[in-house]
Amino acid sequence: MWNKRREQPMRFSIWFSASGISILIGSLIFYGIGQIEGKFAPWRYQFMIIGAISSVRGIALWFLLPDSPLTAFFLSGDMRRVAVERMRLEQIGIENKRFKWRQAKETLVDPKTYFYVVMIFAINLGNGAATGFGSIIVESFGYTVLKTVLLLGVAGVFVFVFSLGVGLIAVYIRDARCYCAMFCCLPVVTGCAMVWKSNWEHNKAVALWGFFMLPIFSGTQVMILSLVGANTAGHTKKAVTAGLVWGSYSISNGIAPLMVKTTETTMHYPSAFIPIMVMMALTFVLLTLYRMYLFHLNKMKDSVILVDADAAARTGFLDITDLENENFRYQA
Repeated sequence: MWNKRREQPMRFSIWFSASGISILIGSLIFYGIGQIEGKFAPWRYQFMIIGAISSVRGIALWFLLPDSPLTAFFLSGDMRRVAVERMRLEQIGIENKRFKWRQAKETLVDPKTYFYVVMIFAINLGNGAATGFGSIIVESFGYTVLKTVLLLGVAGVFVFVFSLGVGLIAVYIRDARCYCAMFCCLPVVTGCAMVWKSNWEHNKAVALWGFFMLPIFSGTQVMILSLVGANTAGHTKKAVTAGLVWGSYSISNGIAPLMVKTTETTMHYPSAFIPIMVMMALTFVLLTLYRMYLFHLNKMKDSVILVDADAAARTGFLDITDLENENFRYQA
């Protein structure tokens, strides 16, 4: 509703790159909080302090973030109309509060939905296992607790750089999102192999650099989320799709920590790194098929009718789905 489809990759990148900053700065904050001596365990203080800050922020955003350009308090009446009109030719519609069962059903039979759900699940096994339990893995290389904390911050730099990097490429090169996402799968697979198969005792630098390559999955995640936003139309369909995607994200991050088994330290955590490699390779293949499917859909629509600017202006703000809208074309 706010950004054109071509603008979305950079917006998603800026948003997700903040997680890299949080890893970089947050690791130091967590270390400091861990030094608190009180009646509670250090991890409890971490949850209480960060949780309280997050709760206050969430309440503030409830009041400060408008639902759409039509209700943006920081825009004048004329600017609100401009903000809405600039989105007309994007064919993604505008907010509609009425839940439409027809669009919900279409979401469940649309193959694109399952591409998103499976890919998000696959890549976040690496997020939950490697970054969530990164301190355990890096400390296993033979580093002290303090050095482990500092090194985890470096992983945040990789998230920040690659998240912004793929966003910039996707903004300036048309239909490059799938390619960017596919490219970011490869370092993760390589990094897993480096950690799993390297000799931690004699050359732990190899394992460490392999670990630093794992967070590059963030580039893949940013591009997939931007594809969801760019290729889904119809307010109910967008809402249901987003719910399924973030549900997949949450389930994957919940399952992933179970893959890191401390009893496998001497074997270099095969239960974690083998599945991550398989899932990232699967994501690479799915992105290839997804891109081919989008071009197939565009070709089918073009065979029926070519996009006309006047017709697109009429359908731009109708609450219809991407499959229903004859003027909608997918971006890859």
